[in-house]
Amino acid sequence: MTGHYSIPETDIGLQAYAASGVASCHEGTRKEDALARLRLGMFSKMREGSAWQDIKATIKSITEAGADDRRALLVTDDTHPHTILTLGHMNHVVKRAIEEGLNPISAIQMATINTAECFKVSHEIGAIAPGRCADILFVRDLADFVPEIVMSDGKIAAKEGKLTESLKTPKYPDWALNTVHLRKELTGTDFEVKYFGADREATVRVIQVIEAKTNTLHKTAKLLVHDQTIPANPAQDVAKAAVIERHGGPGNMGIGFVQGFGLKRGGSGFHRST
Repeated sequence: MTGHYSIPETDIGLQAYAASGVASCHEGTRKEDALARLRLGMFSKMREGSAWQDIKATIKSITEAGADDRRALLVTDDTHPHTILTLGHMNHVVKRAIEEGLNPISAIQMATINTAECFKVSHEIGAIAPGRCADILFVRDLADFVPEIVMSDGKIAAKEGKLTESLKTPKYPDWALNTVHLRKELTGTDFEVKYFGADREATVRVIQVIEAKTNTLHKTAKLLVHDQTIPANPAQDVAKAAVIERHGGPGNMGIGFVQGFGLKRGGSGFHRST
């Protein structure tokens, strides 16, 4: 079982979390977080993706504190297509760990056999050994870690940055498609924040995002009231965020204000949530 223990407390709460059967967690953002998980026998997943970039801090649990790296994993969490095209995927995470002072062999181990053992598939993947799938990266420089040849299940799939195998267009099953089922069709009025006071200005709570971090800050902002509603204000970098129930249930919807995205115009987007 994998978990999301995203609060900074690493004493009784984290111990109870581990005792419940949660074997791993990728929400550590500090050296102390990674170290606490390793000391409790958990697998500590140290991430470097597009949104969260925590390797610089979490890898110190090994490079500075000297923790055993056999239960430490390198992960991405969320990696956008642009990041994969420009920086790479897991090879970039391995490179970042090496740049922060981790032994290259340990970095490779944390992205291969450690992960396979965490998910109990080490009998199939994670090592170059008899009976395993031959998934191998050929690199010339361990510090730079740019794959020159990529082998997948014993076949060369890419060479010098280009595919050597053609990819088939995937066919997705019906159950995986059309998964957004809203209670009703949404309109602009559904995103209004009402205000029935007499003031022309309202003080609102704002979630401020921190670039490349999962942590957020609690802020307040004064926004002008218009026709008993509180609109977003791009001039103050204040936008709206909504969480909408999408499984065909009661249609609950929560709206709040966020800051730190730098949005200048209106837009829309969805983030998958379970």
